[in-house]
Amino acid sequence: MNNKRLQGKIKFWNTKKGFGFIEQEGEEKQMFIHIKAFANRQKKPAIGQVVTYMVSEDKNGRPCAADVMREDEVAAQTEKGKSIGLGLIVLTVVVVSAAAWYLLK
Repeated sequence: MNNKRLQGKIKFWNTKKGFGFIEQEGEEKQMFIHIKAFANRQKKPAIGQVVTYMVSEDKNGRPCAADVMREDEVAAQTEKGKSIGLGLIVLTVVVVSAAAWYLLK
């Protein structure tokens, strides 16, 4: 459906049944969310918690949240991505320098 991450807050959560709804700012409709949609199920969802998610469809074709991440998890993933990117840059510089040194010798 939509290929960009949306942000919202958990408006309702039923711990016993493992589902709830996300309220996206500026939207009237709430998005259904199931516990299986969370990338990390170690922490329990909480009302008011900020999450990002992708829009998907359930087996009946209704929109629902997928690949749900809590705000702190998104920040950690972004930092991890920056570290990997920086590592690749350093590695590239080292390889190019070594190749240049070898060719110029």
